[in-house]
Amino acid sequence: TLKPLYSIKIGLPGASNALAIARRLGMPSDVLDEAMNYLSDGARSFENVLRRAEESRVKADEAHRLAESERLEWQKKLDELNKKIEDLNREREKLNKNARTESRKIIAERTERAEELLAQMEEIFLKENISESDIIAARTLKNKLGNIQFDEQDGEKKVVDYADATKDNIKVGTAVYIIPMETRGTVSGFNPKKGEAEVICGSIKMHLKLSELKIISQKEEKAQKVKLVKHIPREQPILEINVLGLTVVEAIYEVDNFIDRAVTDNLEEIKVIHGVGTGKLKNAIAEHLKKHKNVESFCSGKYGEGETGVTFIKLK
Repeated sequence: TLKPLYSIKIGLPGASNALAIARRLGMPSDVLDEAMNYLSDGARSFENVLRRAEESRVKADEAHRLAESERLEWQKKLDELNKKIEDLNREREKLNKNARTESRKIIAERTERAEELLAQMEEIFLKENISESDIIAARTLKNKLGNIQFDEQDGEKKVVDYADATKDNIKVGTAVYIIPMETRGTVSGFNPKKGEAEVICGSIKMHLKLSELKIISQKEEKAQKVKLVKHIPREQPILEINVLGLTVVEAIYEVDNFIDRAVTDNLEEIKVIHGVGTGKLKNAIAEHLKKHKNVESFCSGKYGEGETGVTFIKLK
């Protein structure tokens, strides 16, 4: 508009629009034309250079403004995306937490049921005289126990690798499957003349014909041992540990073992009792927990929980 609305740019040269502004404001043309004649060719050329530079600067400022506006728009979109990712992560953690809780509940229920069946079987085997009905009852309990799953393979049937028992493949120490009882045992003796094997099943010793036995392959026996070890009901998890009276090194070692076991037991929160004292033990444990990979957060107990004498740890 050639109106005098200047914006000062410190340190930058600019073209002078004085004559053009004067013409717009009504100064006589002959005066302005005479004034133009006083300008040298160099001055006029410099004015033109400055004018073009100013035009370029204005275009650059506009491009910068548009770029900044676009950057802010993309930054806003990125922030929204990060927020959605955080929401999804929180939702996933919530689902995982619910799944872990449900899994622990199911395992606890199945463990309790397995312990009941084992107790009933133990009562049968502790009898001095075991009758045929007791054997049938034990077999029934054994089948019920076998149906209890502690892993994710519920209902999955596996092909068992058994072979017929013969005089050539049976020997003392061989793992066998007892067909009439539908259970496993170990050969403790063999009579080739009678074609009978002495088999130990739990606390029972029996004499069985080879036709009543199947040889369990070593591969199947190893798999069964692993399965049995995996399905043994675990003892109740420990929720707290007392390190009072220990040195810092001893306490840190015990706390690390305690955390490892808690992670294995799928615990979410545990407690360390360290007392108040001089605060040396508490501070050392706190510094160690800050760097522990399995610790999400920790805090002192509230009123009635031991306050600063205990530390509650939330596990990842």
